[in-house]
Amino acid sequence: MQRKKIKKILLVTPPFYTLLNDYINRPLTGVCSLAAVLYKEGFDVAILNTDNIKHSLPSLKHSSYKKNLIDENEEAIYIQTIKDISLPFWENIKNEIYSYSPDAVGISSLTPNYNSAINVAKIVKSIDPNIWVILGGVHPSFTPEETLKNKEVDFVVRGEGEYNLLNLISTLNDASNLDKVNGISYRMGDTIVHNKPAELIDNLDSLPFPMKELDLDIDVYSSESLGAMMTSRGCPFSCIYCASNKFWGKRVRFRSIENVIEEIKRIKEKFGTRFFIFDDDTFNINKNRVISLCDAIIGEKLNIEWWCEIRPSPIDKEMLTKMKDAGCVSISLGIETGDESILKNIKKGTTLTQIRKCIDMIKEQNIELSTFFMIGFPWEGKREISETIKFMKSIKSSGTVNLSIVTPYPGTELYELLINEGMIKEQIDWGLCFHHRRKNFFNKNFSDAEFLKIVVEAEKECEKINIKNFMSRTIRKQLLNSKKMFQYIRKYARRPRQFLSKLGEYFIALQKLVNLKK
Repeated sequence: MQRKKIKKILLVTPPFYTLLNDYINRPLTGVCSLAAVLYKEGFDVAILNTDNIKHSLPSLKHSSYKKNLIDENEEAIYIQTIKDISLPFWENIKNEIYSYSPDAVGISSLTPNYNSAINVAKIVKSIDPNIWVILGGVHPSFTPEETLKNKEVDFVVRGEGEYNLLNLISTLNDASNLDKVNGISYRMGDTIVHNKPAELIDNLDSLPFPMKELDLDIDVYSSESLGAMMTSRGCPFSCIYCASNKFWGKRVRFRSIENVIEEIKRIKEKFGTRFFIFDDDTFNINKNRVISLCDAIIGEKLNIEWWCEIRPSPIDKEMLTKMKDAGCVSISLGIETGDESILKNIKKGTTLTQIRKCIDMIKEQNIELSTFFMIGFPWEGKREISETIKFMKSIKSSGTVNLSIVTPYPGTELYELLINEGMIKEQIDWGLCFHHRRKNFFNKNFSDAEFLKIVVEAEKECEKINIKNFMSRTIRKQLLNSKKMFQYIRKYARRPRQFLSKLGEYFIALQKLVNLKK
């Protein structure tokens, strides 16, 4: 089939959170990095994030307070929407793709939004079968064979995508041999071909800064939501539930301090951003680098606030003090479990003693602490889950407690383990495989009904903490902060309906807290 040369490329984030009473109200850094590389090479590039608030389902009512797990009504709406691409939700996405009129569409997919990614591929081909459809991201990278069984998908870009995607598109334009493009999979007749893996990008400074401004919905985002950036790639740890070290590599590759500072300045200047999100897998992996970055932020007088995710080790008072001085106001900590034996089984590489010590040091610095927990590991019984809930309540974190159901994502050691133990016997419906779903169940120690009861109780305890913290943050950061209060008065002076709606959300959260205590 003779196709025209690729000039216009649309990069799509398929919907997931918008279907679950939530949304991601920021362009994704990885997609913006892909866009920047293509733009630098002269392509006409745009980003379509179908997971932002603009695309929210009207059948779901959003609020400031977000739950950890979805309820039965939300799950039913989600399943119905995924299965029927004739719904107005998908028609709106189709219209946006049609309006841009791309020659190629790149779709970035994790496991939870894989079914949505396939729906987007079908929509693209319904517009014009000659548009190239390329899937990339974590899920297709580990399931290229399965992904390419969908005839709407032309190519899979595996692993780190910037130059793999660029090389693929350049090769298609030159009508050269595809076998020279590393890191891609594709069909050749009835055979699926997997070219050899591409090498990882050694010098991350060589990449242009991610171009958030190429998002078609850039006006939807607040300036504070445009501060996400990665300062490193790679993870040396071997947690069995995570595929990061296989996707990005075990060797951590760092951007230079100068390069990171330059991007912060660019984002501040372009979007007026004062709050930044450092999206590294483990921000504190190298103490000297953390301190150097903090010194640079302080020395340049950037006057920013920021969030990061860390491990319980390595961390010490010197590092946390420097982070606080440089503007760190919020930290997320992956704890996962309150049972020592489960920590060993999941190869977390930390102990409860290290975790407690880390929590105490964060509290001493008065930095907001959010935490991550999981229940449903295949070895867990009632005692181990009880220890997790007990630990979750005992730490009294000031931020959000994130509770997930253990989910075996492709590329993880957990996924292979469950297949080998016969706990995954047939093809998983990826549309129902996500850690926000109560009914995920991969544990031999309970019946489905028993586990669901445990999940409901755990979720109730989590909700108590989160609603209380939500109300506390609202009072402390908004009502008792004169500057914030003035901004709110000015914002809502001409929007009384929005003010009443916001007030209603706080009232609902308070009512939930009262009900949970009964």
